[in-house]
Amino acid sequence: MRQDPFHEGEIRAQNLASEHERALRVGRSIGPSIPRAALDFVEQQSYAVVATEDARGAPWVSMIFGAAGFATAEPQSLVLSLDQMFVASKDPLLSNLEGSSRIGFLFIELATRRRLRINGSVRLRSSSELHIDVAQAYSNCPKYIQRRHLLGVDAPSGEAATAFRTGTRLSSSEAAVIEAADTLFVASLHPSHGLDASHRGGHAGFVQVDVGKGELHIPDYPGNSMFNTFGNLLVEPRVGLMVPDFERGRALHLVGRSTIEWNADDEHSDRSGGTGRMWLVAVDRWLELPLAATTEWSFVDASPFNPPV
Repeated sequence: MRQDPFHEGEIRAQNLASEHERALRVGRSIGPSIPRAALDFVEQQSYAVVATEDARGAPWVSMIFGAAGFATAEPQSLVLSLDQMFVASKDPLLSNLEGSSRIGFLFIELATRRRLRINGSVRLRSSSELHIDVAQAYSNCPKYIQRRHLLGVDAPSGEAATAFRTGTRLSSSEAAVIEAADTLFVASLHPSHGLDASHRGGHAGFVQVDVGKGELHIPDYPGNSMFNTFGNLLVEPRVGLMVPDFERGRALHLVGRSTIEWNADDEHSDRSGGTGRMWLVAVDRWLELPLAATTEWSFVDASPFNPPV
């Protein structure tokens, strides 16, 4: 009989949602290595989402770019070529890895709505490469991904590449970026099971901001029942978010603490696609940066699964 692949936080979340039995069926896709059928997928990508943790133990989520092939994969390992990879100046990703080897990846191809999660640890870091040992890998369903084609990736240019803003309190400027977004990336962690990078999506406005309280209100749409992110948040409520602004070529990073509402009222039930689940993120810090590369995107269409806002 296959061993339950979930940690105690995930099991608790699944039970709170009455979805543990379904999670066990879906969880058969989770394995300790990258499926051979997914190796080519990894090596075809020119961007990825990465979760790391800072010196305080807080998770951060970043988006890296490179020419296709900047990441190469074997079932048990992943290698990133630093020479072929763009990381935004001021992004804490590489400095975070100096204090912690734990890392989580989401290889997501927005144009085809395919995504693969890989969690593990950095075994070796040289001046030109990162070698990652894979601890867990599995595919996710295509729900709530807005299709976008990446038309071009170039090196960041000039002063725009280093321009950044940071703060501890949200203003109407940050709120406008968040509430216009249809895509959100999330970093969460478990003290002994490591880091995880995931995706949330919906129509623009699916995330609402209470500027006065410094809080984000995010609906939890029906998903794959595994509750990987919520399971981590039940054990460690700190969370990292990244809101990509594809039009302006910028990204808003946020770090804060989460609270999950499992049985919200009818209004929230409508917003959450019928689950009644909402999560609140109290923002402690934020950092706005240019994307790691100069990019051009073409929006194709929104996910047909997106609930109305």
